[in-house]
Amino acid sequence: MRKTLYLVVVLVVLLLSTVNSFSQPGYSFAQKSFTKAITSMTTFQDNMIALCFSDGTCSLMDKDGRVLASQLIGPYREIFYIGYSASLGALVGVDRTGNVYVLNSSTLNIINAFMAKKSDEESFLAVSLSGDGRYLAASSRYYVSSGGKRYLETRLAIIDIGAQKRIFERDLYMTNDILVDVFSLDFWGNYLVTETIDTKRELCQLADNRIEVYKIEGQLVRKIASFQSGLTLKLIVGDFLVAQRVQQNSTGGYLTYVFTLPDLRIKTTRILDRIQSLIPCNNNSFLAIFADGTLQLCNLDLACSNLAPVPVSRVALRPC
Repeated sequence: MRKTLYLVVVLVVLLLSTVNSFSQPGYSFAQKSFTKAITSMTTFQDNMIALCFSDGTCSLMDKDGRVLASQLIGPYREIFYIGYSASLGALVGVDRTGNVYVLNSSTLNIINAFMAKKSDEESFLAVSLSGDGRYLAASSRYYVSSGGKRYLETRLAIIDIGAQKRIFERDLYMTNDILVDVFSLDFWGNYLVTETIDTKRELCQLADNRIEVYKIEGQLVRKIASFQSGLTLKLIVGDFLVAQRVQQNSTGGYLTYVFTLPDLRIKTTRILDRIQSLIPCNNNSFLAIFADGTLQLCNLDLACSNLAPVPVSRVALRPC
């Protein structure tokens, strides 16, 4: 059976990111059907949209849903990430097997490609592109042998795309800074904002996870801030990081933070209802889809106002 996926291009995010007043936000939608599942997409430049599909094909669309270019990039490889690199003036796609593709942003022709995965790694789990598009942060699964058995662990790596080499790694073998899992990867300019844990026990995630900030300068990477947050849902908003703990407090609410970047100093804390998904607006505001099905506009003091009800069961949620 041909699987049809309906793409709803929610231009509300694009629109809200370009206006300064959000008292009466506007919404615009375009809908287009595809016979292949979408594995990744991004917007760039003049509201252009790049999409990649389950068969390894990527396409370019305009804001009206017109397909401008289409190319087979990696046959039947899941290109699970695509982003725009300003420093390269090109799109960057990554597949699960660790191939990095630099693509012409007008034609999607492959300009360059290289294998970024190491021999002991099974696959890439998540990646993120730096603000200038020069660096790629990746979490990967790798094997550790012990007692005649092999175990899968998680490694954090930062890759210089132009030089096609790793400039930083952190994993189980780090003597002073052990890492066993990576939960998120985001960039604030050329600062990597990530959430990690150094303990294998799953219950510890609710209390022991750390939000960390790494500064990247040339070929040098160093950690400059860390905050023990527990497992969170996060979003970068301007020069701030919004994070909500996934564990309820004693009153049934959820502790929500606003941190300054890059030092992770607490600007605001507040107990809110559970947030299912966070959407950026501008440097001072963000949209939050709450578990009760309300779409709310929130500022950096964590004051929120209702905008509209939304079908929570059909919203793309960010996994905890």
